[in-house]
Amino acid sequence: MEAWSKKDNPTQKTKKNSINYINSVVYPFDGTKASNDKEEDNGNKQRKRCLEDLENFSQNTTLHGLSFITSKDSSTARRLAWAVIVTGMMVTFIYVGIINNVLRYLNRPINTIVSMNYVDDMDFPAVTICNYNQWRASMVDPELTYIIYLLSSSNTNYPNETTLEYLKAKEDEIDEKIDIFNMTHQIEDMLFECKWKHIETCTVNDFTRVLTEWGVCYTFNNPQNLSEVRRVKQPGSNFGLSMRLSIEQNEYILGDNTGAGLRILVHQQGQLPLVKSLGFSVSPGFESHVGMRNTKVENLEHPYKSNCRKQPLKYAQYYSVQACNYECYVDYVIEKCGCRDYRMPGDVRRCSPYESITCINNASKDFIHEDWQCDCPTACTANMYDIRVSSTYWPSTYVTNLYLTPMGISESEA
Repeated sequence: MEAWSKKDNPTQKTKKNSINYINSVVYPFDGTKASNDKEEDNGNKQRKRCLEDLENFSQNTTLHGLSFITSKDSSTARRLAWAVIVTGMMVTFIYVGIINNVLRYLNRPINTIVSMNYVDDMDFPAVTICNYNQWRASMVDPELTYIIYLLSSSNTNYPNETTLEYLKAKEDEIDEKIDIFNMTHQIEDMLFECKWKHIETCTVNDFTRVLTEWGVCYTFNNPQNLSEVRRVKQPGSNFGLSMRLSIEQNEYILGDNTGAGLRILVHQQGQLPLVKSLGFSVSPGFESHVGMRNTKVENLEHPYKSNCRKQPLKYAQYYSVQACNYECYVDYVIEKCGCRDYRMPGDVRRCSPYESITCINNASKDFIHEDWQCDCPTACTANMYDIRVSSTYWPSTYVTNLYLTPMGISESEA
């Protein structure tokens, strides 16, 4: 009976099948839950193991203070205090030791290294010589003496109306009478004696006439071909240039310079000789010895702070900040007046005496007072000469009695 009912009862069979169906749906759900529980257990074990490793590390590390943070024997307040101390020290270390040094590196700090380099031989510098007086009295028409003074002077006060009217009316005629190159002192008249290395005789052909802010000057050792530059191997007057010059003081007239003597500039070949701003003075009646030391400075380009640039110049072969500023001044005057001063370089038309007196002096004054900004970056290479001048009275009484008196030359004429 029991066997029959299990086999032939359709209701029972259907119920059994339903139970099997339900069980087949429940089984997968129970398996997923078990898997999640297992993963959670594994995660808890890993976290527990990490905490144990961290505690183990903190108790054995040489980093002071970390063991007190994780110590189970310390109170919460004590552990918190140690955490603040250690964190503060770590932040300070990261900022000072790492961030600060990285920022300092990115700023590219520069150390200046100065070294004395003794060479076997070197280029002798160019020497530009100017007479303090710009115009020879014997070459100036007496009617033009006052006009020549106004041209040479940096005084910005206008002359009286009568003079201005005369200059305006006779503008072309006066301009033709003023020949700056012939009316100034000539090197053949000033150069009495010239020796190179105390043996070789140098002549006026070794000098180049140059127009400077001082006027007409003469430069020694500044050839067009730089391979012909004179070189020296030893220091001292016997291994350099020796000259005896006459300033022709009997030819002096009233001008912007009230002294007597020579204005000299020692500079690199190819540089614009800014005698007025960079030169030194030598007095007559003295034997002067000029010693020099060459200093070569090399600056770095961007992104370094020196930010040097190789900028070409119109009036000089080599760039310098001073020459760039002078070019800026010349361009400013030319823009204001439409012409250039007779002492300025360039191919622009030279100003007439009337234009010079009424415009150039005022433009120069405006350039200074307006504090005109010129784009003159630092030179990447600068060749400078440190000058030391020592003088002694000349001639001595012995030389006067032995050489000059028999020749009929008095001490005042020497």
